[in-house]
Amino acid sequence: MTKKNKIILASLGLILLVLVFVFIRLIAPANKISSQPTSGAVVPEFMTAQEKAKLGLPPELKAQIINRNGSGDITVYKVIKSDQDIVADPNKISPINPPQETPAR
Repeated sequence: MTKKNKIILASLGLILLVLVFVFIRLIAPANKISSQPTSGAVVPEFMTAQEKAKLGLPPELKAQIINRNGSGDITVYKVIKSDQDIVADPNKISPINPPQETPAR
């Protein structure tokens, strides 16, 4: 076997090895069992009548608590008008960045 043939054979072997590795990495997530524990599911928390009164909200308003500060005070809440408005996992909410207007010169 000549040196040229050995280089070609080694290159093909390396390419085949890379393709097998990529194929395994693409298939593995589909077969992987979810690592999320089912017992640690987040349950939406709603404001009590006392919390609504403290914030000056009407008692009939349905409001979900999104975040509390270190002392337990509500810092972020969401008014719930229908069941579709309920946030399943408040930890996955990303900040809303409204478009910034450029000042006129």
